[in-house]
Amino acid sequence: MTLVATLARETGLSVKDVRRLTATAPRRYKIFAIPKRDGSERLIAQPAFEIKALQRVLLRVALGNLPVHEAAHAYVKGKSIRTNALAHASSHFILKLDFKNFFYSIRPVDLEQVLRVHKITNVSPLDYENLYNLVFWGGGGYDPRCLSIGAPSSPMISNVVMYEVDVGATQAAAELGLVYTRYADDMTVSGNSPSALEAFEARIAKIVERSNLNITFNQEKRGLYGRGVRRMVTGLILTPDGNVSIGRDRKREIRAAVHQVSLQQADDRQIARCQGLLAFVISAEPSFLRSLRRSYGAEVIRQILKAPRKSFYVGD
Repeated sequence: MTLVATLARETGLSVKDVRRLTATAPRRYKIFAIPKRDGSERLIAQPAFEIKALQRVLLRVALGNLPVHEAAHAYVKGKSIRTNALAHASSHFILKLDFKNFFYSIRPVDLEQVLRVHKITNVSPLDYENLYNLVFWGGGGYDPRCLSIGAPSSPMISNVVMYEVDVGATQAAAELGLVYTRYADDMTVSGNSPSALEAFEARIAKIVERSNLNITFNQEKRGLYGRGVRRMVTGLILTPDGNVSIGRDRKREIRAAVHQVSLQQADDRQIARCQGLLAFVISAEPSFLRSLRRSYGAEVIRQILKAPRKSFYVGD
């Protein structure tokens, strides 16, 4: 059965409709920007509702068995920013590396490299063109060009494409007595020897170069940190006792947001923001959620978490 026929069967759409949507998918994106903490903007390319639905089915029926390395902590069931940070909490030194424009650097040829090595059911080489159309953004045109931030299929495909890099990085780290993890475009390596971390940095540069991927490091975000400074991994603070924390400033911010909701003084936008903050707490420092329940009551926390999800992005 062809990929188009499989998608039609799984979604209830006609084969004709799936073909039409697939042919135009690279252009069926809504573009907008959201502010980043440093004052710059993050470009979001969000596929149309029908394309999102096809992408989710595609992940489930065709791409779900492709390998994702154990060093990857983003978009992996049972892993989070907390598991990523905890892997480094007991080390004395950490090296942080970051890729530039990560999703937008991953191209159809990168996924094809994986597909040709790992045979998967429901997708033959004859289906590749339709597959690329469905999961790669066209940048305003009809030809698939790259992954996008905003597509539900992009996270998993990025992990799949990075598998061989993760294999090489994990091996290099182990040989140098270090620990390696990756959370999307953030690489973190830790250990007790700065010289070993510098040796790893030289080796990972060669591993990335040999991968033939279109990814490059953002040198402005590169950092080597010891215990004498505040050490953060994927937004979490590594504490002296070998644990991780969201930090005092973030906790004050969250308490203030929950307090406002508890007094029924928050509008829909503020409730949505508070809901996002609590989701962050659950994934990053669950013990703090228990503290919030004790302070404001379990019912207040439940109401925030169960509030209808709303989007306030311009263009939605």
